[in-house]
Amino acid sequence: MMSDDEPRLGLNQNEILQYVQAANALSVAFSRFSARVRARREREGRLAHNDAPHAARQHEVRQHPPVRLMTDAEQDEWQGRAPSSLSLRSIGEPVTVWNAQMVDPNGRATGQWGLEAYTWDPAGRPTSTALVVCRDAEDALAMTQYLREHGTPEALEQLRDLAARGSGQFAAPVPAVLDPASKLPGDLRPKLVLSEQDWEATLREVLPEGLADRIIIKDPEHKHHTAWRELHELANEEVQRVGADPAKLARLVLTVPRWSADVVNPPALAHWAIKESRTSEDYRKLVVPGADEETEEQENTAAAKDELVRADAAEAPRYNDVRSPEDAIAWAKGLERHNARDLLEAKTGYGRWGDRVDAILNTTFPGIAKMALDFAERERERKAAAQAQQDARTVAVKEAPAEVLAAHEQRVAELDPSKAIHQREAHTYIGHVAPEIDRLIAEKFADNPKIVEKLDALYPDGIDQAIALRNKATAEEAAAAAEASAVDDPSTARREDADGQDAANGRRGVAATERGIASSLPGEQPPVLRRTQQGQGPVQGPTRRT
Repeated sequence: MMSDDEPRLGLNQNEILQYVQAANALSVAFSRFSARVRARREREGRLAHNDAPHAARQHEVRQHPPVRLMTDAEQDEWQGRAPSSLSLRSIGEPVTVWNAQMVDPNGRATGQWGLEAYTWDPAGRPTSTALVVCRDAEDALAMTQYLREHGTPEALEQLRDLAARGSGQFAAPVPAVLDPASKLPGDLRPKLVLSEQDWEATLREVLPEGLADRIIIKDPEHKHHTAWRELHELANEEVQRVGADPAKLARLVLTVPRWSADVVNPPALAHWAIKESRTSEDYRKLVVPGADEETEEQENTAAAKDELVRADAAEAPRYNDVRSPEDAIAWAKGLERHNARDLLEAKTGYGRWGDRVDAILNTTFPGIAKMALDFAERERERKAAAQAQQDARTVAVKEAPAEVLAAHEQRVAELDPSKAIHQREAHTYIGHVAPEIDRLIAEKFADNPKIVEKLDALYPDGIDQAIALRNKATAEEAAAAAEASAVDDPSTARREDADGQDAANGRRGVAATERGIASSLPGEQPPVLRRTQQGQGPVQGPTRRT
């Protein structure tokens, strides 16, 4: 037995308990510190501490606006599914509004909600209408109630404009002579004053070659292509809005962020650099040629005019009227916490006018930054899961290349049905290449009972239907490629390129499904075809076994 005065190599029970208590205390302190840091970050309107992940997450949020216009395909599905009585006016009501879940082409709920609204004149004639999609169910319900209480043609027009602005950098064309009292329309896209090719050339002149290649993403299939399109839209907007020099904008892209090899989304970080820089008081001097030569008196005069214009405004601007960072700050400060329309505007404008505006929005609507971040993360996980399923289906129905099929067709043509060795080879072929090859074998070896039996077991509903499904899948994939190559029309509020990508993804899913069921067809289909005799049509093979 060890005495009390003998040395010990380990910790005694009391010492172990003290260390455990200290570790628990450190864990609690760290959790509290992390919570305070996270709360401060959210108060400042940030989605991450570092600029690169913050910019990447903001881009994700912008790709899923809280309200958007229904696409043509969605409208067709919506109107075919919804009872026509819902859009009829009840006696005496000035507005009709209702909502329902959106569904995908397979009839499954998408989690988004559609909203349809009409206003009526005293004679019962419709005066305005709106068909939009809300990302969140609570917004659809809140806007339904809001429109029932405040539904006017102007309110529906504002909702349509807000839905149009939600999908990109939208701004009205600036006239040559701007009348401060005039109100610019809110549903127009900016004119194209800086082409994508010119912006690309400018970036390549200013940026190092490697950085330019990381930012300029021209491939529509690339995951950062939409971020590149956003960057071009923002540069075009700034050239039009303040007369910015594209080379000076490119200089901001180079100097404002901290570039490193681990930047998640380079074009999104470049977008953030310009977006944040335009909130600076010295922004015009940095990007407008000759602006740094303006006298102090000229600057004071311009500032005084801007102040008079803002003072003349009866109320804070709506989001559809925001055309500058100054407008955005005035708009954000004028929002009310418990107003459904204001909340929808805040969600739409979050991440578009700089961190200062985002901080104001998060103060008025606590948690808006976290809601945006949570949705972006859920959407990322959903897309990753869908892509994994798509990849699994693609692998399961992977086809042989055309040149391989041609070689097998040539070999089947060389087989002699009268030779036993060729009969065994044909029997081995079945089910291992493609239905087209199996059909050739079925026609050539129609008198061989073993081959007919194997074909009947493998294709109980017929080879022709399998081939037809494969052909339909090929057609869907060709149509998907055409949809994916759609180019955005700057003269419209809708993003034709984004709609094309959505349509292409739907067609790819249909194609994968058709290929997946080509080998196991439900229902009654034509039986396996036997060899066609000269001058006769196809002859049916053995009756299906039950």
